[in-house]
Amino acid sequence: MHCHSTASQVSKLGVQPALGLPECATPPEEVYKLAKQRGMDFVTITDHDTISGACELADRYQDAFVSEDLTAWFRDEPQAVHILCLGITPEDHEWLQAHARDVAEVSDYLHDREIACSLAHPFYAVEAPLEPRHRRRLAQLFGVWEVRNGSRARELNLPAATYIDTHGGAGTGGSDDHAGVDIGRTWTETPASGDWRAYLHHVRAGRTEARGEQGSAAKWAHSAMALAVRALGRGKETAPPEPASVLRMAERLMREGDARSGTIGADLRPGDARALLRAWLATVELDLSDGDLIAHMQSEEFSHAALFSRACRRHERKLAGAVDRVIDEVERGAEADLAGAAMQVFDACVAAIPYAPAAAFLGREKNKLVAREHDPLRVALVADGVGGMHGVTRTLEEIRERGVPGFEVEVIGTDANVDRRLSAVAEVDIPFYVTLLVIPAAGGRPFYDRSVVLHRWLLGCADRGDAIAQHGFVHHRLRRGGPHRRWQGGAATEFAGLRAEEARQRIDDGRRLLTRAGLEPHGFVAPGYAYTRALRRELRDAYRWFATIIRCWGTATGTRIAPALGLGTSTPLKRALSPPVLRAALPFASSTLRLDVHPADFSHAAHVRALEHTLDRARARQPVTYDELLAH
Repeated sequence: MHCHSTASQVSKLGVQPALGLPECATPPEEVYKLAKQRGMDFVTITDHDTISGACELADRYQDAFVSEDLTAWFRDEPQAVHILCLGITPEDHEWLQAHARDVAEVSDYLHDREIACSLAHPFYAVEAPLEPRHRRRLAQLFGVWEVRNGSRARELNLPAATYIDTHGGAGTGGSDDHAGVDIGRTWTETPASGDWRAYLHHVRAGRTEARGEQGSAAKWAHSAMALAVRALGRGKETAPPEPASVLRMAERLMREGDARSGTIGADLRPGDARALLRAWLATVELDLSDGDLIAHMQSEEFSHAALFSRACRRHERKLAGAVDRVIDEVERGAEADLAGAAMQVFDACVAAIPYAPAAAFLGREKNKLVAREHDPLRVALVADGVGGMHGVTRTLEEIRERGVPGFEVEVIGTDANVDRRLSAVAEVDIPFYVTLLVIPAAGGRPFYDRSVVLHRWLLGCADRGDAIAQHGFVHHRLRRGGPHRRWQGGAATEFAGLRAEEARQRIDDGRRLLTRAGLEPHGFVAPGYAYTRALRRELRDAYRWFATIIRCWGTATGTRIAPALGLGTSTPLKRALSPPVLRAALPFASSTLRLDVHPADFSHAAHVRALEHTLDRARARQPVTYDELLAH
């Protein structure tokens, strides 16, 4: 419900036109086809202050409607916002453009005519930064805010989601795609609707759920590269890029990437963008034609996190060799080829260069959320178990309602009724990518309904590069299995005794929940490693890979012998024997070392020491996820 087409062609960011890049280069017809391919029931285009692309689709398809991304200003102020005006007519568009200098008047018009609308990326500074008073006014004017923008990182979407949660309102989601890659990967879900008018009625009533992917620095960088491929192509040049030009472009993008006026990027040319594009694609080994490259990025197999992980590995490996070369050349003294060593360092950095401006842009956006010098002092009241004591609860409610003069107060804790929620568990960074086994509906309830914190954490892991695998459906045995199941998996042997159609239904139900949560699984691991013939048959058609306790199977690799090593906590015997057994098995591990880690392992000191020992012994190995091991 938020994407762009070639109708948004003129870029308002100064660096883009200097490099010959438009705002968007995706034809409306391609937007429609990609959205339908990804399962969207209805399609619209929200181009900046124009409806020509949306009208093109609405004239051709009954399930498409006209919308626009309206730039509206606070009257007589430098602050502006983007409003997604949905299901409008050409007459509505003309009126909105004529009155866009007064956001309050625009709001009245939309509400009087029952036009569905959503405040796009509310914490993004379209022009001058918004102040708290502006957001309070926007909360009065618009009851629906975009809380999941697919081009903005989770940290930048979270303030809008928190604001809606704590102040009331509804949230929408949209890809905000400008490159024709991520259309339909972020969306707004409502109750079933017979046509787009009924769908927008649900939006106006606030019966919405924001679904799908959020943004990241990697996604921003890849979108820029895809836009360059569409608009510029790689060109016919074959010479390597000039380091000074590439680094100058990176510097300008980091410093001026979101600037909107002045002599921005005046020393940049389209050829500079082509040079970086060619060098980066060669470094990450994407040897595809321009059309095939776009098709690859649009495919269901493509992952921003996986491509970022790939670029990081290329950068790290090349950089290690370049550093060794520099040291060797320095030791050669007068015969040193320092220029050659410097070129090798530059070549090692090419894989990482596109991500530097993206990270800088993300950092600038995050800094804009920080209070400035003349803002009131911000005070955080950290409280846990807010509802446990009536007096405390009443006091906190009074503070939130009345405020404290001269201070901006936020109540922070793990409860639902606070201004900002904290995770209830510690989050530990792991220095490499892992495969996370996710139970879609433990206890019969979708995991994202049981824990919003867990859902957000998993989305962050997926964005970072971790793989997501489906781990059964409810992780609980429904029927009695064979006697060996009491040792292998116990009550978790969910698929033991199920018929083929029953197994298929549970697989499909679990996958649907994970996909709805923005966590598309590529592989499957049965709870307790308890497989049946029926389950194996279903998995070969449904997933790229699955893993048993002894073997791994992948569509591209076939069967690979790789026994899983892990620890046990379910019985006293397992708790006592599994740590020494793990240590003893390490010297006999195959070329692929599979290590299973369960949250319960961290409750036992011996288990933690065994895991530390295992990871230390595996230091020389190359860490990979199951997706990387089996799907390629």
